[in-house]
Amino acid sequence: MTPPLLSALAALERNDRGTAQALCTAHPAVPGLQAVADWLAGRDGQEVSGFLPALLAGRLAPAIPPALSQAMLQEFLGLAQFGLTQHGAGRRDLADLAYRAVLAIDPRQRECMAMMGALLAQDGDMTGAGAWLVRYCDLHGPTPVVAGNLSIVARHSIEAMGNPPQDEAGVLAMARMLIDRFRHVDGAYRQAALRVGSVASSRLTQGRFEDALRISRLALMLDPAMPEVWSNTGYALEFSGKAEASLIPYRRGMRSQSDPSYHAYASLMLLHVSMRLGHWHRFAELLPDKHNYEPLAWWRHFHPAPVWDGTVRPGAHILILGESGFGDVIQCVRYAGWFSRQGMRVSFICDRRLKALCALADGVSTVYTLQDRVPMTDWRALSFDLFYMLERNPEQPFGGAPYIDLSRSGDPGPVLERRPGEMLVGLKWTTTAAEKDLPENLLASLRVVPGIRFISLQPEPPADPAVLDVERPLDGFFADAETSFLRTAQVIRQLDLVITADSVIAHLAGAVGAKAWVALRTVPDWRWLLDRTDSPLYPSLTLFREPPGGGWEPVVAAMREHLLRMLEQPEAPASGTPRAGTVQVGSR
Repeated sequence: MTPPLLSALAALERNDRGTAQALCTAHPAVPGLQAVADWLAGRDGQEVSGFLPALLAGRLAPAIPPALSQAMLQEFLGLAQFGLTQHGAGRRDLADLAYRAVLAIDPRQRECMAMMGALLAQDGDMTGAGAWLVRYCDLHGPTPVVAGNLSIVARHSIEAMGNPPQDEAGVLAMARMLIDRFRHVDGAYRQAALRVGSVASSRLTQGRFEDALRISRLALMLDPAMPEVWSNTGYALEFSGKAEASLIPYRRGMRSQSDPSYHAYASLMLLHVSMRLGHWHRFAELLPDKHNYEPLAWWRHFHPAPVWDGTVRPGAHILILGESGFGDVIQCVRYAGWFSRQGMRVSFICDRRLKALCALADGVSTVYTLQDRVPMTDWRALSFDLFYMLERNPEQPFGGAPYIDLSRSGDPGPVLERRPGEMLVGLKWTTTAAEKDLPENLLASLRVVPGIRFISLQPEPPADPAVLDVERPLDGFFADAETSFLRTAQVIRQLDLVITADSVIAHLAGAVGAKAWVALRTVPDWRWLLDRTDSPLYPSLTLFREPPGGGWEPVVAAMREHLLRMLEQPEAPASGTPRAGTVQVGSR
């Protein structure tokens, strides 16, 4: 049977004055009902559903005499057990009323406080549940049950927050809120740090490296034991132009990673920044982690031959798999020549679009694609593993260039017409990343004299041919995917100069020994190192770097100056004198 006070409270919550008044009249000896009757008398003609809120706000209790308060307290404590019974029976509205009635008179009542938090959590009110459970912990300390419930509330609350705020003030407010609301939860600081770290990660993907750095440091203040955030801090430092400073957070991220795959990824990041800084001697200590990286798990079972361990054995047969992008494969096919000079036989696997080109690399005896049946060999190796295993000093590169001999091809490919007094300049202005693309109007400004002919080295035409006027001798060859790279290389060897964005064309020109100028971002790909105008990998390349403030205008202006100086000192012609307004170059 429902106690009369609780029935009266339930009637008040329904704004049912009549029922509440009848209960007060029928049970005049119940102290709590006398308080209800007094309250009703002061609200003639008004809604009566505010009794419990009035209690909670402390507006009624001061008007209750202490003796009456004590009597009400005893009666309300009896209601606590009633609330537990109703809660267990699934009658949550009655349980809610009972808990609130007790807590209105005794806000420190332990059991009702804990159960109120559990009840609100079950109803999906995580904010209300968290407030009661945190208050319980503040007053009484956490019990295993309360701490467990608070952890559940914290998890659901964080999930319900959705995307974290994207401004620093919002990130700080979120962190303060999480810590304040869930300060008794084991890992609350880590949860806050994870949320902050996710904001820093989003800044990285947007290329906002300084923002990412500031927010990552905030995450690490909340929880210093976060390997992903340490790695992101290293990445933000590296790509904001502070490569040397990135080493420490990269190493913290690697050493604190317990997951082998994440540890291997962090090691790969250190490999790249070590390449950028010229610390090639560090490759040996970092490479062993690489094959624990989960996306490379396929390599463990790719071929039954053992992985090459550095042993040189004349007469042995090694299978090299060209990995990563086209430029990466072209860069690393150079090591086939070294194996060949040690008396070893080299087979190479690559994408079918590179097969004809790689077949002309020094030391390559046979080229396969991934679709071909590959014979048994003595060893196998990933092409970039060879780079990390063999290179130790950028001032004395292990594999020199050029190393692709186009004269070995039985087909000379497309032949360019060269009219007297002309300079043929190949152009490649688009890449796989828009931020590396070169503006067509700036490239057009490099036609400093009429005798320069621009030759396109890419399948895509200019966005506006009226702005960038290029000849397209390769258009008829790009459709043949299996020979298009070879045909492009054959055209490159006939040019006087290649000007390219940071693209595969830079590798292709370097591999065949063609003179090329490469436009690089302020923080370019790691293989181009830092602050150098030359490349230890490709002696025929000259590097033009974007200034710290960014912008391609200074890069192209520097190219114009170099081009004009080059035209002022042409190679000596076989006979005659170059005419004004023309370009005289030696024939290829």
